[in-house]
Amino acid sequence: MNDSNAEQRLKVCGEDLCETFERLEALHAELLEVLVAKQDALISVESESLGSVREEEENILHQVVDEEKQRLILTEEIGDIIGHPAPSTIRVTEMLDHFAPPLSLRLEESRDRLRDVAVRLGEKNRTNRSLIEHSLGHIQVFLSRLVNEEMMGAQYGADGSETSGDGGSMLMDRTG
Repeated sequence: MNDSNAEQRLKVCGEDLCETFERLEALHAELLEVLVAKQDALISVESESLGSVREEEENILHQVVDEEKQRLILTEEIGDIIGHPAPSTIRVTEMLDHFAPPLSLRLEESRDRLRDVAVRLGEKNRTNRSLIEHSLGHIQVFLSRLVNEEMMGAQYGADGSETSGDGGSMLMDRTG
């Protein structure tokens, strides 16, 4: 293949990579909005909302996976074109010098925007994970209290007399 064909292929791959980064950025931003909704549903314990948010999250994640596959194909092809020793491991910083300034700037900026939204996405994931772990901790305490209450059978008061079951249920608030 001659140099002009390689240059043209490199330019097309670079433009396609920019477009892929831009689509990934949009998907990540959309996913971030879904994770905010997920956080709200977790905080307010809205199981119906959690179900619909989870479906939306899965749909976006499938799209992200497809775009990531495309990104990997393009970066490896760029690595092949420029003669990188390990094309499948090439990074954007290693590509930039091989593109003309308008395209190299676009590639660098789209990579940086994608990185920024990915960092925010990671932070939101950590927050939601903490909320879920906290909720599970409450559930475990509640269930262990239920199990202990059932296993202990009759309870005895300070004077040694058997207490009646009138202490109320842990499952419902007492009224009156």
